[in-house]
Amino acid sequence: REIYIANSPLFFLDKAHTPLLLIVGMQDVPVTPSQAEEAYVALKLLGKEVTLVEYAGEGHADSRWTYPHRLDELQRILQFFDEHLKSP
Repeated sequence: REIYIANSPLFFLDKAHTPLLLIVGMQDVPVTPSQAEEAYVALKLLGKEVTLVEYAGEGHADSRWTYPHRLDELQRILQFFDEHLKSP
């Protein structure tokens, strides 16, 4: 049990100091939607800036997603970078 706790990202979320964009396919197996949702809730409770986007019917590899979801994902990533990456 201790090894799982020591390696769980949930126990390191307090160290996040930048905005986060979590993207998950609802059919993902390696990173289940519930894991993304747990991280999202934990980050919100810690007062962190986080956005969660879930795509119905999609798995882990976004390169295999349907075109509309892939396009939406890329637009959200670009928007996220536009909002959070500042030039000097």
